[in-house]
Amino acid sequence: MKMNKKTLPPFIVVEGPDGVGKSTICNWLSEEFGYKKFKCMSEPFYSVSKHFEEGKVTSSERFSFLCGEAINNSFIIKKELKNGNKIIFDRYYFSSLAYSEILETGITNDFLFLFRQLLQPDLVFLITADFNTMLKRIEERGDFEKLGNKFNKEENYHKLINNYKSFLNDKSFIINNNGEIESAKVKIREIIKSNNQQ
Repeated sequence: MKMNKKTLPPFIVVEGPDGVGKSTICNWLSEEFGYKKFKCMSEPFYSVSKHFEEGKVTSSERFSFLCGEAINNSFIIKKELKNGNKIIFDRYYFSSLAYSEILETGITNDFLFLFRQLLQPDLVFLITADFNTMLKRIEERGDFEKLGNKFNKEENYHKLINNYKSFLNDKSFIINNNGEIESAKVKIREIIKSNNQQ
């Protein structure tokens, strides 16, 4: 049975670490279902993001920057939905929370109330893959800088996945993308179908 695109969930977020196939799934969702796609981070934040990379500023300064970016994204989302667009975000605030907790445990505690006030997605897909699969995919795309960062050490990678799970809301689904991407697509189609807003 074909889905009615007019009744699709209007705001979807795809989350997950680098190398799990998150952006590939975002692109597919955009093409298959007609979602307008956005990627974090958006301008003007992207143009200054290099200044806030790990090691250049404190963890608190970096997290404050990410808070501002999350609020800006929320404004973008509200505007797009008001204009009648169905949108998909390649990462939203869940990544900011999950990654910041790797850098400094507990840094997000006093700010969780802020994120709960932001516009919440109708569906969240957390894409996962095992550690070696993730490394192989990053290597295949030639992103060697990411291979060496602290988030891709095995212990931190597992912590990162657990951090994501702890911040997900009740409209979230975990999709394992270890194998062929077609099997992940089948699961996602079924979830979207069951959440079609008839």
